[in-house]
Amino acid sequence: MSASPVLLNSIIDVNLDSSFPEALTMTNVHLSFISKTDSTYVVKCRTVEVDDSAKTFKIIFSGAVSGDFSV
Repeated sequence: MSASPVLLNSIIDVNLDSSFPEALTMTNVHLSFISKTDSTYVVKCRTVEVDDSAKTFKIIFSGAVSGDFSV
């Protein structure tokens, strides 16, 4: 996944495959961006909406320094 660091406080929609087996809830959906060059640099995102039936959720990305990240 690529994201611009200027997406400060942007809402990002995440869509999972409809066959995703786990139920999605506000308490079990967590998403973080981890730097590929410094694994101690982690940007945690805040989940703001979850739709288990559609297998979607929304997060707020608070921005990060430029670089390559894993999700």
